[in-house]
Amino acid sequence: MTKKPVKKVGVKIMATPPKPVEKPKPKMPETAQIKKEVEDSNITWAEKDMILNIARSKKVPLKEAYKIMKTMMAMKLAKEDNTPGQVLDNVFIGSVGAAYTEESLNKHGITHIVTVASKIQPRFKEKFTYKIVEVIDKSDCDIMSHFKETNAYIEEVLADEKHKVLIHCFAGKSRACSFTAAYLMGKKKMSLEESLTKIKSVR
Repeated sequence: MTKKPVKKVGVKIMATPPKPVEKPKPKMPETAQIKKEVEDSNITWAEKDMILNIARSKKVPLKEAYKIMKTMMAMKLAKEDNTPGQVLDNVFIGSVGAAYTEESLNKHGITHIVTVASKIQPRFKEKFTYKIVEVIDKSDCDIMSHFKETNAYIEEVLADEKHKVLIHCFAGKSRACSFTAAYLMGKKKMSLEESLTKIKSVR
């Protein structure tokens, strides 16, 4: 008896569709990286978030976003902290807000502005005399090396009774206070405690 050939039935194996490849989420820059890129080692967490938000929304590099943030903060201080504190009859202390408010400067009769900060440009060059001391707001910055120079400058300016000086940094706190105290101690012979008490009473 002749056997009939067995017909083989092909079984199609369905290929499993490949899983979609998930694109990795863009890694957010670390705080240290941002500080390095914008050349400011004192950025706070809040400032870091502001820089990132500005960089995303405006599609600009971090360094440009940092400049925009600083401008926004300066404008805020100009509205909220624009009055110089009078330390002596002819010496005032304040933030960039005070230095950027012409009306307030004129009201207090200020003629000279000592800027003790980095990256703050004079706003009224034609109307006031500026001295810029490039110091950054960080603990390892040797600000004491500038005291002799600024004390001598302020003393020379105030030799004219018509002159008044504003000493300011960005927020009107650490650097401005340090230079003002240095002047009070160096030229007015106040103690450290007396100087700080005087400054705190107006800031």
